[in-house]
Amino acid sequence: MADRTRPWRRAGVVTSGLIIAAVWSAFMRPSSPHAAVSWSGTTMGTTYSIKLHKLPAGVALEKVQSEVERVLEEINAKMSAFDPRSEISRWNAAPADAWQPISPETATVLKEALRVCERSGGALDITVGPLVRLWHFGPAEGDGGAGRRAAVPDAESIRAARERVDWKRIELRSRPPAVRRGIEGGAVDLAAVAKGYGVDRVAECLEAFGIEHYLVEIGGEIRAKGRRPDGLPWAVGVETPRLDARQPQAVLQLEDAALATSGDYRNYFESEGRRFSHLIDPRTGRPIDHRLASVSVLHPSCMTADAWATALMILGPEEAWATAQREGLDVLLIERKGTGFESRMTPGFAARIASPARGGLVLHETK
Repeated sequence: MADRTRPWRRAGVVTSGLIIAAVWSAFMRPSSPHAAVSWSGTTMGTTYSIKLHKLPAGVALEKVQSEVERVLEEINAKMSAFDPRSEISRWNAAPADAWQPISPETATVLKEALRVCERSGGALDITVGPLVRLWHFGPAEGDGGAGRRAAVPDAESIRAARERVDWKRIELRSRPPAVRRGIEGGAVDLAAVAKGYGVDRVAECLEAFGIEHYLVEIGGEIRAKGRRPDGLPWAVGVETPRLDARQPQAVLQLEDAALATSGDYRNYFESEGRRFSHLIDPRTGRPIDHRLASVSVLHPSCMTADAWATALMILGPEEAWATAQREGLDVLLIERKGTGFESRMTPGFAARIASPARGGLVLHETK
C-alpha cells in the first residue's frame, strides 16, 4: 500500500496544483530597498513563498517578513485541525449544541465556507472530518496527522461516520461571533478554505506596507497583484495531472487575481490494486471515482477560489461545469481521456492563457 498523506491536507485539500518550479532567477535577496525580493517558509503543514517587484522606500524587508509570519501563525492557531490547541480544535472537542465563541477571522472563513457548502449542494462539507479520519487522511493521535490505512473501511463504518457529517447543522452568528455544532462527535475541517484565506490575509498585509506588485503562494494557492519587475504579468502554470511528471497544462498571465487548483493525483493511498483519492465525497462517504482529474478556479478572492476548487472537483466533470456556469466562475477542468487528458475552460479563464515560452514561470501545483 502506498500512502501520500500530509498535515493540513483534508479530503479535498492537498497541495498539487501549483509547483513552484522554475522560480525566476532574477529574484534574490535585495541589495537596496528598491530591488526585487522573494522569500519562502513553512506554514499550515506546507510551504509558502512571496515574490515582490520591489519594496517601497523606507520599508524594511525584516519588518514585512515579521508581520507576514505573525499573520500566518495567527491563522494556524485559529484554524488548524492538526493543532489540538487551535480555536477550531477546541470547538470540535466541546460538547455539541452549545454556542462557542470564535474570533472574527474564523467567523469570516466559516461564513464563506458555509455559503459554498450550500451553493455546491453539499459537495463541499466542512463537517466531513469524521469521514476524513475514517479514511485516515486527517489528524490521527500519535502520528502527526499521517495515518496509515491498511484496508478500505467497511460499509457500516462509513454509514456511521456519515451520520456525523452535515454542514446544515452548523449555526453561525456574527454579534458576537459564535458557532454551534448540532452534531455530537462531529468535527469541522476548514482546510478547504483556510489556506486560501491565508493567501488573502498575507496579500492584505503586503498592501498595508504599500507594496503594489506581488505574488503570494501558500500550499499551491496563489494571489497576484501588479506585475513582475520586467513589466510582464506574473506567469503561472497549471500542472498537468500526471503521476510520473510535472509539466504545465496551461500557462496563465495572472494579474490582480487569485488561483486555486484541486486534483486527485497527489494525495492518495493504494489498496488491493486500487487507488483511493484524498478527495472524499461527503454525499457518499467515499473517495471520488470519476474522470475529472483537476479543477482550477480564478477569482478575486483566494479563499473563495480555494473552496470552489474543492467543491467542483468533488462534483465531477458535468456537474462541475454546470455549477461553474451557474455561479459565474472562471474555471479550467482537466479530464482523463484514455491515456491522456482533455481540457475544458470558460472564456474568462481562456483570456488569461499566455504563451508557454514566456520566462519566469511559476508552475501551479494541485492541492
